[in-house]
Amino acid sequence: MENIEEALKTASAEDDLQTILRVLENKSVGFKRQEAAAGPFADMDTAALTGLNIRMLSVIKRAQQQQGHTGDSDLSKRLSLIEETMQHMVKRHKTGYTETPLHLADEGTLWQQEVQGKAACNIAKVDEMLQPRQSFLAALRYLSLLHEGQKQDARGIVAMKRGRKKGEADLERDYYPHMLNIFQAAAVGQPEIQFQLEDPASADSARPDLRCFVHDVESHPGEAKARNVSSNPITDPDGIHNNKEAFGKLHKVIRAKYLSPGRDQVFFCPFIVRIECCWIAKFEYDWDNETETHRLRSCCFCPPIPAKELPPYGVLCKQLDDMLTHFGAQDIVSLTDVLLMAGDASPTPGFLMLVQYVATLCHLHSIAIVQLQFKLHNQQTLDISQAHVLAYGHKSLVVQLGVEDAVYKGAGVGWSFLKLQHIGSSLQADPLTMLPHYWSCAQQGCQAREHVAYQSGSFSE
Repeated sequence: MENIEEALKTASAEDDLQTILRVLENKSVGFKRQEAAAGPFADMDTAALTGLNIRMLSVIKRAQQQQGHTGDSDLSKRLSLIEETMQHMVKRHKTGYTETPLHLADEGTLWQQEVQGKAACNIAKVDEMLQPRQSFLAALRYLSLLHEGQKQDARGIVAMKRGRKKGEADLERDYYPHMLNIFQAAAVGQPEIQFQLEDPASADSARPDLRCFVHDVESHPGEAKARNVSSNPITDPDGIHNNKEAFGKLHKVIRAKYLSPGRDQVFFCPFIVRIECCWIAKFEYDWDNETETHRLRSCCFCPPIPAKELPPYGVLCKQLDDMLTHFGAQDIVSLTDVLLMAGDASPTPGFLMLVQYVATLCHLHSIAIVQLQFKLHNQQTLDISQAHVLAYGHKSLVVQLGVEDAVYKGAGVGWSFLKLQHIGSSLQADPLTMLPHYWSCAQQGCQAREHVAYQSGSFSE
């Protein structure tokens, strides 16, 4: 950065002009804000980057005047091309709504000025806004989360909550690593979709708490808060504008980093409250050729935002506020322990929605969604079109593939399944409450090879 600034100050010499040209033409630096992440502009917020662009443009203009006397047509063409690019960049960082620099804009104020009353905002059903639910895939991914979550130390959350005064909100940053684990689990087997936490090296105020990468390109920002604001049946029945700080932050980040000139764009952005619950916001931006700016056309949110005293719909972790009654100060607590506090190992509504969210990102970016297969060791592929989970455990699942008189018990380690089948009697006659007893008997029979025929199988993606 110092070399660039120095070059800008002493741009009268040919060598200095060539240095500026090399910097401006280097795509590892780039002219778009999101392309600067790995370059010398990475520590600059939007306003500072805009200021640097303007100073560079001023230098280029002076350089063009000087080059008018040298007759170097090649350099002149290069300068003209860079000037055109920089002018567009300076325009792009001017807001189409207000002259307030983005890095200075308050998220709530920005929402009121640019969205509230200007763009269509509504609540949608999860299955209408996102891709269809994939319950079996979600069950496998949740099992993976429970397995990996055993390695994630959650004692910091317990200590933080124990140290808060009555009525004080939790510190949201204590939840960040666990939030990341949940999102990563929701995309297991889909390597094109990756999640990372905010960039700690960036001083830019318009930066997301959760970053999403599609084919290694950053997009679809996420925002985390310690609390959400309830809907109000009189002043804000949907609860959208009551949460203008969170949704305004997402809008601000999109405008500062992710909009590309010349085309309409759609973003699906998660809003996460601790690791308790989450929402998905869909932002649709239209490109205006006359003003050369984007405008937010509509924003849609799911699931509904509950009224006061009502539980949230997109629950990720049940009974989160009961942690201090579950765990003592000296207890060893993992993320899995926290997720299982309610005694239920089935995927939560919020996690099911996150799997749909990942599928929606795949659909938006023309990525093939992972296909599940059950293959025996002899490579025979089993039909899983009617597969459903009969019982959930924190280490395994019991799955039935259809009407076959057999179940498959699968463990998260290595995704291996064991086929268990009765001899001479039908599993369909066994009530669900008898499954644990049946499984215990089946294990004994499997070991003795007297009452149960078995085959070892594997799960692959």
